Amino acid sequence: MRKWLGWSGQDTAERLGFTPEHVSRWENDKVAISETADKLLRSLARVREPIDDHAAWDEELGRLAKADPEPLPLTMVRDGLTWAQAA
Repeated sequence: MRKWLGWSGQDTAERLGFTPEHVSRWENDKVAISETADKLLRSLARVREPIDDHAAWDEELGRLAKADPEPLPLTMVRDGLTWAQAA
C-alpha cells in the first residue's frame, strides 16, 4: 500500500510513527503489522489517491498532527468476552 501511496519506507515510518526498520520487518514478514497500524494504512490508502505532490501531503499531515481536535465520545459495551462500540 505504501508504494501505491508513493511513499518510501522512511516516509511510511515517519507518518505512522515507526522506525524504517520496523516497516521493513512488516514488508519482509518478519513481524506482523499491528491491527491499528494496518487499519490506519488501509484507511489512508482508501481515502487518498496516489500521491504525486509529496510536499502538499506533508503539509496536510503536519496540519493534522498539530490540530487540537476535540475528543470524540465513545461508549463501549461488553458482550461476553469481547467489547463493542455501543449503538
